[in-house]
Amino acid sequence: MKDNPCIIDASFFLSFLLPNETNYGLLQPLEDVFTARSKVYTPRIFLYETHNTILVSEKKGRITHAYAKRCIDLIKNIPIELLDESSEMDEIFTFAKKYTLTIYDASYAYFSRKLKIPLLSLDKHLAPFSSIK
Repeated sequence: MKDNPCIIDASFFLSFLLPNETNYGLLQPLEDVFTARSKVYTPRIFLYETHNTILVSEKKGRITHAYAKRCIDLIKNIPIELLDESSEMDEIFTFAKKYTLTIYDASYAYFSRKLKIPLLSLDKHLAPFSSIK
């Protein structure tokens, strides 16, 4: 059995879906992330960040409504285990202050550290915590 779990953030995930992002249109490598990992985790904030970015992208005309719907459907069906950050907000708040991160970014980095698993992120603020170099 595969034993290489990871945390993914919205920037990493969306880079495979949205135009003008790093890997636009490369759904196969995104699928590879899920098939190569024993588990993929993310805090629940991921859902808000991904859905908001898709909504804004549609409003700005970067993607069509039909494509936005496909992205939302994909998110519903990806095999990600959502982590509940609400019970750990004090720790995430302290982590955010210590590393001068937003609460959103800190939630990804905090769980990566807590679970001792790599973080896959393209966010420049999370670069020190990311396994992507």
